[in-house]
Amino acid sequence: MPEIYSHTYFKSDPPTLERTLKIKVSDLGRFNWNSKSKKYLQQLNGDLDLLILINDYFEKVFDFYSWFRERQEEIHKSEIDVVEEKKSQIRNLYIPQLIESTLSFPENSIESFESSLFSLFNLHEQQKIEKIENLQERCEKIITMLKVDTTLSVEVEQKIRQLYK
Repeated sequence: MPEIYSHTYFKSDPPTLERTLKIKVSDLGRFNWNSKSKKYLQQLNGDLDLLILINDYFEKVFDFYSWFRERQEEIHKSEIDVVEEKKSQIRNLYIPQLIESTLSFPENSIESFESSLFSLFNLHEQQKIEKIENLQERCEKIITMLKVDTTLSVEVEQKIRQLYK
């Protein structure tokens, strides 16, 4: 097993505590490496800093997956657009029905209404709504956010506003 060791030291300018985690390159020579690996190990000056290696590897993997995702989005753009359009159509049908059914209950409250609606919003959007204490402002924010994805009838808007009075 190759020796792995850590080193902690204090740098004065700027004052920071530095840590390294290294592996003895000389110990790695005992393993059966391919030619590229041997060449890499021979190029190292001193022992191998694992933290640098791990960070470099992470960046390469992250960059690759970012590139891959972007490339897939480019290649499949037309199919993705079709799916997004269908999702939008479904949401346009679903949102008014959800609102109507939620508002039709006689014991309806702001809490139950928002509980139903929050399934339509992501966490960030939910937090934006929850931060608004003024009920009228909260109501208008919800209506505005709903209108991004669907068309609300005047009647539905009035029912929502009535609930927040």
